[in-house]
Amino acid sequence: MGPVDSASALFDVYSSSVIEVASDLGRVVVVPNGAEPLGEGFVAVRSPFEEDGGYVITAWNPQSKGGLSLHQNRARNLELRRRLVAAGARVMDAVGRSRSGDVAEESFYCTDVLPSAVLDLAEYYEQNAVFHIDAVRLVVVGVLIDEQRSSGYSVWARE
Repeated sequence: MGPVDSASALFDVYSSSVIEVASDLGRVVVVPNGAEPLGEGFVAVRSPFEEDGGYVITAWNPQSKGGLSLHQNRARNLELRRRLVAAGARVMDAVGRSRSGDVAEESFYCTDVLPSAVLDLAEYYEQNAVFHIDAVRLVVVGVLIDEQRSSGYSVWARE
């Protein structure tokens, strides 16, 4: 994916993202607005997300500009994981992918942490947005971009 010119266009990309989370059910794929998952071999499963939900956050690619190496992005994420754990979060591995599949960022799904702590960390790592997933909604929450979008979602697992 090349550079996206406007905040609104970035949020279009974020709002259609597919998120893979390591959950109690194994690895599940969260797809916004009930769309089908990327690829074949998936079955619909119940949502493993609790009413209060949690956040998907990454330290990859500050301001969605790219330019960092895989090693740099992973080092940033390792530091982010340590900070989340220090804030009391339960942290699970996740990956956010563009709907087209051409961009993927290693991320974390975290629960048991104050929203303000997640947003502060996202701002520190220069992230445009984070995701909040609860029992019924997927919300793209702007951090460096002043916007928010909410949708339903479906959850899938590999057969």
